[in-house]
Amino acid sequence: MSTEPAVQAKGIQDTFMLAVLKGNIHEVHEIVDNPENVKKIDVNALDKKTGMAALHHATAKRDIQMVKHLLQMPATKIDLLDSEKRSPLRIAVENKDKGIVSYLIGRGADYSNILGEPLPQGFVEASADTKAEYLIENAPAPRKQQPAKKGHARR
Repeated sequence: MSTEPAVQAKGIQDTFMLAVLKGNIHEVHEIVDNPENVKKIDVNALDKKTGMAALHHATAKRDIQMVKHLLQMPATKIDLLDSEKRSPLRIAVENKDKGIVSYLIGRGADYSNILGEPLPQGFVEASADTKAEYLIENAPAPRKQQPAKKGHARR
């Protein structure tokens, strides 16, 4: 699945998503700090083309600074699932990005279903870094994406 934006910016929501995709924290700040924009932006909205929210995009792009910034926004749902039923933590584990995995766990991301099997004894008490290493080493391979079905050509 592409992490490119669905369309050129048409409104403040699109502008926000494009700023996240570009990793432009300054622009994201300007957008969310404007009181007129706050009610117009849904940080958890799934992009129509990619099926991912802002936090998923930042995680997929391995942009820890943007991940941290987005999680400072009270409305951001850390365990929100994208259209493929992946949380930002699952994406970070699939990318083997220990820094983001550790950070998300430290911020309270639900890691209980990442492996699809019971966690080892003592896991809950382990540090976020130790949990990150274990999840990355033991996670199943990422799910294969199904090729898009091609429509019938019109004549």
